Amino acid sequence: EKVQDLWEDLMSRATMFSGLRLSLGLASSSTCPASRAGQLLVKLGTVNLPHAFVSRTLASCAAQSSGGASGGRRPPDDTEVGLPTLEHLASACRAHGGERSVICREGLALWAGLWALAQERHYEMELMGKLYTLFDTSGDGWLQYSEFAQLFEAVIPGVTKAETEDLFLCGAEDTTGDMTREVFLETITRLGISADVDSLEDLIANKRASMYGERVDSGL
Repeated sequence: EKVQDLWEDLMSRATMFSGLRLSLGLASSSTCPASRAGQLLVKLGTVNLPHAFVSRTLASCAAQSSGGASGGRRPPDDTEVGLPTLEHLASACRAHGGERSVICREGLALWAGLWALAQERHYEMELMGKLYTLFDTSGDGWLQYSEFAQLFEAVIPGVTKAETEDLFLCGAEDTTGDMTREVFLETITRLGISADVDSLEDLIANKRASMYGERVDSGL
């Protein structure tokens, strides 16, 4: 049985850790903590999910297979799982269609991809807005051409002066010759201008470092 072989592999890899728990009277020779079992299942490539999720699932299954109530479940670190836990999960998987039940239909995958792209674009625009504020060195709430040019040269290395001038004229106010934050973001959206999110985060962090003397790598 594949489940039996898998469990024996898990136990052999958890021997050192389980030995310590055995000496302390915290476990039996046929169990290991749900947290450890989850980590090993992920490490072995048996389950391609975050180990915390796998550990919680094992702990929940152990509680159900032992007849425990859901309110009495203990954390994965405090829950011992054994071969019956894996067998219970395997039986549940077979009962719900086996391997065919753990698939994602193409239509759902496409929608998930579109949603992810939309979220990334939304975040990219947030970063662009922060860059607008950082490059508005005059602090008047408008981007003059010199500030705009510096921003775009940083965001799009290699952009020519002529291209920068054309981009600025696409959004600059006729009366002032400057560009507001709203018009800046609208111009980027309308022209489909995009940049790598990681690069924008680094640019913001470096700009803040040059302005305020400290680097901010998170909480942009």
